[in-house]
Amino acid sequence: MENTLQLVRHFSKATPLEKSKRLGEYINRETGYLNTAKYKVMLTTLMRNEPFFKRYDLPTLSKFLGYGKPAYFKKDEILFLDGRVGVVTHGSVRIKHHAENLLDPITLAKYGTGKILGHDSDGGITTNSQSWIICFEDATEILFFDRSVFNKLWKIQFLRTDRQIIEANIECN
Repeated sequence: MENTLQLVRHFSKATPLEKSKRLGEYINRETGYLNTAKYKVMLTTLMRNEPFFKRYDLPTLSKFLGYGKPAYFKKDEILFLDGRVGVVTHGSVRIKHHAENLLDPITLAKYGTGKILGHDSDGGITTNSQSWIICFEDATEILFFDRSVFNKLWKIQFLRTDRQIIEANIECN
């Protein structure tokens, strides 16, 4: 029974995002990037407890959010990453793969909030040229980063973990 409930929750649609919680409300209209100079407190408040972003301290979060560009997709729209890395911030996408049969692709995964698109951290599922990323529901929000920027952000989490291990070892000795 519990497995059935988990499956139902997994494929349930997200509730619509309130306008004040949409990242697109806090962009620099000229560049399309999040405007952390003007909305730093609001953006860090919105994102600090969200999956993926909650692993970072506030200074790191506010710095890197300024390199993000939110984008919105409709149900069944195909996403093209164009060399970018995206983090799902609202809604979900399906990953379909057609290596076996072009006319009848299989669903590999459903990625929801906090999942990363276009990065090898998912075992290459979303970077594989045989995979399609299809929006699962209307108003799915994805925060995109240039690959080089995202790779720096990705490495920071490991530096933080290494620092914690070193501090724990020093404390024990």
